[in-house]
Amino acid sequence: MKMNEIPVDIEVRDLLNAAANTIERYGWEQRQWGSRGQGFCVLGAMIEATPNACLFPVHKTFDRARTHLRNTIQCESLTLWNDEEAQSQEQVVRVMRAAAETA
Repeated sequence: MKMNEIPVDIEVRDLLNAAANTIERYGWEQRQWGSRGQGFCVLGAMIEATPNACLFPVHKTFDRARTHLRNTIQCESLTLWNDEEAQSQEQVVRVMRAAAETA
């Protein structure tokens, strides 16, 4: 499934996998949201992967995905977790995929 083919009624697992795909495709970034030209942080990738992010049902799924990922990593802030010095793109993608498995 390509990112643009994700339906509006996206599930948490699909959003997390799509965000991991976004990081794999465009790269990973720390200390900024990112872009397709430079890569994305965890939250930036989740926003990029959320179709029609302004629609309420999808926004609700984004919130559930963010909460599920925070619970998975046992960290209150995804930004702080993403920006840890020892963090790597491979680690971020692996954890996002593991969180998707349990969503």
